[in-house]
Amino acid sequence: MKTKQSLVLLLAIMGLMIHCKRHKSENKTKHVREKINANAKSKASEALDFCRANNMNTDFCILIDMSVHSGLKRMMLWNFNKEKVEASFLVSHGCGDAFL
Repeated sequence: MKTKQSLVLLLAIMGLMIHCKRHKSENKTKHVREKINANAKSKASEALDFCRANNMNTDFCILIDMSVHSGLKRMMLWNFNKEKVEASFLVSHGCGDAFL
């Protein structure tokens, strides 16, 4: 009987650990996504100025944040009219903290 109680206790502790780790990971991903979107808005403003000065399309632009891990969606389709990210995509490779 004591073995059964120990097993139940062990499983409960493991379940709690897994839940806490997943929750922490979700919060970290949300924080990274918010940072990416804030950087995108800043860079999109620069891109819009450049597009206007060079008589280029002012509907959309593509932004790539090479400072973000390649396992995360770091390429964004920015909509100048709505001032928001329309879609995000994965981009492989890259290093440094450059924002293209």
